[in-house]
Amino acid sequence: MKPQLSRVFVHTRRLEEVAAFFRDRLGLEERFRDAGQSVWFDTGATTLVVHAPNDDLDPGPYEPARGGVLLWLEVEYGIDTRYRDLEAAGVTIIMPIRQVPARTLFVVADPEGRRIGFYQSQGDPPPPFPAERIEDEP
Repeated sequence: MKPQLSRVFVHTRRLEEVAAFFRDRLGLEERFRDAGQSVWFDTGATTLVVHAPNDDLDPGPYEPARGGVLLWLEVEYGIDTRYRDLEAAGVTIIMPIRQVPARTLFVVADPEGRRIGFYQSQGDPPPPFPAERIEDEP
């Protein structure tokens, strides 16, 4: 059996602020809360977990991840409205909304600078891996 992605952990020392961002700004549904240690969100097939750092597992000085992982959230409809709502709420826009082959997408940042992309497919489903390259901004 092939491994399947089941959970993505976002470690932070700002648990409540980052969890509120995913819940209140991005609209993810909170599924479970673990006494100041973690907040679990339902995202479909994969669970997103905002978690306090575990110093036993990562004993070095804590720094939020920037640039190594980009979360992509698919929306079935209304990507233009979601973009306008996030922009109006003051969410940091990393890449403005744009049309690429087979989808519309944009990228925002959470309070610690992690990138979160949104996309909406159009027409036939896109290939399993992006055919286009999104360049980082300087």
